[in-house]
Amino acid sequence: MQVRRLLRGKVLVGLALVAVIAVAAISATPQSVNKQVAAANAPDLILYNGQISTLDAKNTVVKAIAVRDGVIIATDDQSGRI
Repeated sequence: MQVRRLLRGKVLVGLALVAVIAVAAISATPQSVNKQVAAANAPDLILYNGQISTLDAKNTVVKAIAVRDGVIIATDDQSGRI
């Protein structure tokens, strides 16, 4: 009877130790996938509050642009939002 209690106690301690290690491993991982995707889609440069000529075929003038890798990835719409 005492052997079973001793083994049961060791098993519980072992499971608790595994749980603590798993939690530590999960919390030590780098950014979550969503944060990595958000960082990958982030622009390098945002220009706003001005008159910016995008030099496209229509000679569009906007108030704000977002640039990534030297390419305009977004401009403001009619409401002034990017």
